[in-house]
Amino acid sequence: MANVFAIHSVGNSIVTYLRNSYPQALAGLDMPACAFELVSSGELAGEPGDATRITLYLYRITVNEHSRQVHAASAATARPTPLGLDLHFLMSAWAGNARDEHTIVAWAIRQLHMFPPAQPSRSRRAVSRPIAVSRSASSTRSRIIRS
Repeated sequence: MANVFAIHSVGNSIVTYLRNSYPQALAGLDMPACAFELVSSGELAGEPGDATRITLYLYRITVNEHSRQVHAASAATARPTPLGLDLHFLMSAWAGNARDEHTIVAWAIRQLHMFPPAQPSRSRRAVSRPIAVSRSASSTRSRIIRS
């Protein structure tokens, strides 16, 4: 179960992921130098500064509509069901010119679309499903059955 720092951890993880995967060049063209920051409402209200950067601001939190109706299997457990939340972030690009702003925000959106950090990887999904291996007595070939 997550603790009270989980929400901040999600935003911080997204910023770290973008920072660590930002390329110096893309398709043979230099990318503008860019910083990535998780910001508060007070920081958004202040002066933007001169640095080229992407900021992420958590502006809305909602209860996940799919987990809202999930109830505990029995009253005997007396443990509350996990609270599923949807975190809504505002991504803003800041630069000295429109081309750099558009380039860095387009890269960040594309990166998050191609490699969503909040979804399990394909390998984890494959491993998490039960796998049974059966061997036929008349054959030495193994057969994998996925449920």
